[in-house]
Amino acid sequence: MDDSGPAGAFASSELIRVAQVVAAAAPHAAALMDQQLGDHDELLPTMYFDALGVWYLAAWRRRDVDPEQFAQAGAVAAVLDAEFKADPQVENAIAVGFVETFT
Repeated sequence: MDDSGPAGAFASSELIRVAQVVAAAAPHAAALMDQQLGDHDELLPTMYFDALGVWYLAAWRRRDVDPEQFAQAGAVAAVLDAEFKADPQVENAIAVGFVETFT
């Protein structure tokens, strides 16, 4: 992916790397990435992190009924936490996409 233009600035190689690490952490996160790629023909990290936040909240609400889904959501949150301070662009995308889901 080209990082030189406006779209590249939004979906930098570092953001793509973080999204791929997140997708590798849980099957449902990978499915959400596949869905976004199918819908948009590219990965839009902030939108992907937002979808993860919505899914995380749903998994948290059903944690007693579906502990496996909540464990997957926890694995995703752990990766996002570890990557949060990777660089300012990653921090912003996670904050805007994932964290703001909870406000």
